[in-house]
Amino acid sequence: MLWNNNLKSYYRFMEWDIDDRDWMKDGNCIDKDTKIFFPNKGRGLEIAKIICEDCVVTQECLEYAISNNIDFGVWGGKSEKERRAIIRRSSLNY
Repeated sequence: MLWNNNLKSYYRFMEWDIDDRDWMKDGNCIDKDTKIFFPNKGRGLEIAKIICEDCVVTQECLEYAISNNIDFGVWGGKSEKERRAIIRRSSLNY
């Protein structure tokens, strides 16, 4: 699987332990090229978001990105800008 192999290489580079991300195997993105989810300067976000729309692990993916301060790529159907807005809104509620 192209996506899985690319993702494993990417995580090794980022020093993340992919074995703790078991939910990722259920994502709609599992067989997609990772480049789709890391668009150049925001171009192509729509394609990634469409793939995420009916994904069964969207919430886990979004929570993972927010809790790990990932500030690049589309995670849980949200762009970097959208995740920052979610974080700002949630911090206002505390």
